Amino acid sequence: MKRSIKILVASATLGDSIVFQDTKRKRQGHCIVTVRNIARPHELEGPYRCALDGSLSRDPMLEDLQELGRPLTSDWELRERIYYRYLHFEESPYENQLLNMLPRSERSVFTNANIAPRNIIVEEQNNVTGILDWRSVGWYPEY
Repeated sequence: MKRSIKILVASATLGDSIVFQDTKRKRQGHCIVTVRNIARPHELEGPYRCALDGSLSRDPMLEDLQELGRPLTSDWELRERIYYRYLHFEESPYENQLLNMLPRSERSVFTNANIAPRNIIVEEQNNVTGILDWRSVGWYPEY
């Protein structure tokens, strides 16, 4: 317990540290690459987009409007869900173009969707010692 307290007191977030902006971007990018390289467990191979434990995404922006609890099993299903939510909640000036405008990715990667300098803990020499806010972690398209 004392060690945890010491780390928290001796650390600051990357957003608070006194380093150049380029260094912040480089460290943030390094954290993102490191997290994305975490291998997906074999038991989570089914869903394309899911939470850390393989459960359905808790992202309210991706809730299925017709069948609650339907998992996203492919990039196509994710883009289709975004498309139907867009048509449901927004005016549709891009109705005929939206599906082709959305990015594509056949691969999903482990991602902390809230990675930002304010959530990266660094020590006095600006070495990364931790990442905060893991609520929105899960398997996302690599884009």
